[in-house]
Amino acid sequence: MKKKYLLGLTLVLLIACRDDAISKNINRTTIQNDWILVEIDNHRLTQDSGKIIPNIAIDADLKVSGFSGCNRFMGLAEITKQKFRIKKWHQTKMQCLNKTQTQLETLVKNLLSQWSEASISDHQLILKIKKHRLIFLAEPQFEQQYKK
Repeated sequence: MKKKYLLGLTLVLLIACRDDAISKNINRTTIQNDWILVEIDNHRLTQDSGKIIPNIAIDADLKVSGFSGCNRFMGLAEITKQKFRIKKWHQTKMQCLNKTQTQLETLVKNLLSQWSEASISDHQLILKIKKHRLIFLAEPQFEQQYKK
């Protein structure tokens, strides 16, 4: 009897102590946030003064709005356990100022509008598709790390 009790207690403690920082399955609650793009394909983005960083805001109804590099957009997020995309995509029609902005805009729009692998870890939304990976940081953590 004691062995079963100890085994049960050990299992409960192991489950309780697991790393909650990693959420393999995304859902309405975990994805609902304002997300700021901080990394593309292992390259950290730098914040140039006066420039708006690509971002996504996702609400409880999965309505999405954001900035993709040159244009503002809105749509509706679709999520499964490990996939994410934005459907019903609408955006402004502003021209990008340079080639770098155009490339950023294209990458962000393509990745967000197609099904991508999605995970949330340490306040980061990580989206992967083919050879590209975007990391978005939750706004409160972004403010703490980048606005010092």
